[in-house]
Order: sequence, then C-alpha cells, then structure tokens
Amino acid sequence: MKNIILKKSNNIKIGGLYGSSASLFIANIIKEYTNIIVVVNNNNEINALSKEIECFSDKKTKINKFLDYDALPYEEINLDSNILSERLKTYYHILNNSNNITISCYSAILKNIPAIDKIRKYFIKINKKTKFNELIQNIKQMNYFKTQEVKEKGEFRIQGSIIDIFPITEDGPYRIIYDNESIDSIKSIDINTQKSLKSIDQFVLCSTTEINLTDENISNYTKNCKKYFDSEYLEDLAYEKITNKMYHPSLYNLLPLFYNKSTNIFDMTNNKDTIIITSKDFLKGFKKYTDLFNNYYEKIKYEKNILLPSKILLDNKKIKDIVNKF
Repeated sequence: MKNIILKKSNNIKIGGLYGSSASLFIANIIKEYTNIIVVVNNNNEINALSKEIECFSDKKTKINKFLDYDALPYEEINLDSNILSERLKTYYHILNNSNNITISCYSAILKNIPAIDKIRKYFIKINKKTKFNELIQNIKQMNYFKTQEVKEKGEFRIQGSIIDIFPITEDGPYRIIYDNESIDSIKSIDINTQKSLKSIDQFVLCSTTEINLTDENISNYTKNCKKYFDSEYLEDLAYEKITNKMYHPSLYNLLPLFYNKSTNIFDMTNNKDTIIITSKDFLKGFKKYTDLFNNYYEKIKYEKNILLPSKILLDNKKIKDIVNKF
C-alpha cells in the first residue's frame, strides 16, 4: 500500500507508507476512531493486510475481512463458507464492537446489503438459559444442515439430549448437553476425535446465509420478479428453487428483490468516528468497478433476466454522500 488517503470531511494524503509501515499506521490510529474502513483491490490483498495488522493490534480491536465472493458481475455464486463466515463476522463486529478495522475491496463494499434491522436478526446468543426447543427452532430457521457427524461450518447433529453444532462464524463446533429443558454444559469439540474439550458460557449462533429465505422475503421476491422480469423467468429453475426456500447460485445477484430496504457497510458504522483509508482515489476506484459492472450488463442483458447495476450497487449520489460525510 503506497499513498494512503484518509477521508474525514476533507482529504488528507499521507505518502511514503510501504510494506508493514502501512499496517502499523492503521493499527495505531484505531485509538482515535471507532471504525476504520480500509479499501484495497481484491481478496488476496485483504487477507495479506489483515495478517500484517494483526501483528500490531491489541485484543480489543476486531480486524474484519469483508471479502468479495470472487465472482464476475452477474456470475452465479457457489457459496464459500469461509468467505461467508468472514462477511457475517464483519456485520456482527460492526454492530457490537467499539474498535473495528474493516478491510474490504471495491467489488465487495460497493454492493448493497440487507437493512441493519434484518442483519441484527442473523445473530442469537446461546447460553445456559436457552431452552431445547428454542435452540432447535433457531437452528432450523437459520438453515443449518443436519448430519451424522459435525465437521464443517453450518452443520448440526442431534442425539437425544445432545446437540452438536458448528456455527458459521466460529472456528470450531460446540456440544450442548441438556438436562430436560435446561442446558447442563456447553463445550467446544475436537473435529477429528469428536471429543468434548473446553467449557464455555455462551456462543453466537449465526445465520448460514446473508439472504434469509423467510416467508416475508419470498413474498417480496415473487412480487418483484413479476415487476422486473419477463414471464419466462417464472418457469426458470432458479425461481422454482428460491420459492421453495432452496439456495440457488443466482441468489446474491437478486438481493433487491427480497428486501424493501437495503444498506451498506458505510452506513452500518453510523459514520460515527469512522474514516476510510484507500490506496488510491476512492471515487476513481468506485467508477472503475461501476463501469465494469455496466459493461457486463450490456453484454448479457438479453441472454438472461438480470437487474440493472443501479439496483445492485451504490449509486453515484450515495458514494459522494459517503465521501462527504467521512
């Protein structure tokens, strides 16, 4: 990262930061701000920078990786659980932590996301007060996959009064043992041996997707499909799967069809004590990615039903408002 630009009311340009000096600089200024948003070029740079910043940060600082799904505009997305996990952790930390360094790239951070009130519902704290039936209901609503042995994020297992679950945002699975309706113990599990390990008091159960296929969202989707797409789409496999609450790779290109309102990472921070740091001019980076999205739209708009880029991305006015606020 060469020339770092801080945007807060006006532009301050700090040159000559190379290698780990940029990471040290970012780690140090978190003392002055609640949120730092760092925008780089791609997921590889996000991962590399996060590792460097970790070397200089204290335990209070949450280093969030708001990754892109690594897909071209309008390309169908086969979900990567690790990318999804990092994105959902970013949401949780921004909503619940007072010191955040969020590292992202233009292709991720310039897309609309569900409204904050919807995102808050993605997370539920599980502790000794959580009832058995309540936990089962939450697991089902959050679309965890039932299996014989919990090995991967998003899986769960029930054997009598024992529930094993691997929350999508956690590094390992947990075993919850019930005594009737009350929890007797919550312990981490060794994935390889499936043996119980350390006892904990609570953990956060998180949704397994950014777009929850609830009855309300499906209703919005069916209405909006008729508004934006032709009748042939209603016979499409994607429409059939989604209306039956099943994941389809086109889901993330259709987000505006499910929600009446949306937001973005910048607004999630409330603009409170927040700065944006980029390695190049933010507006130019935004324009470059928007132009790319528009070019793809023009190439494939007659081949399949897709939404206008303006429905998926932040528009020019919003971006300028963001720059002026920070």
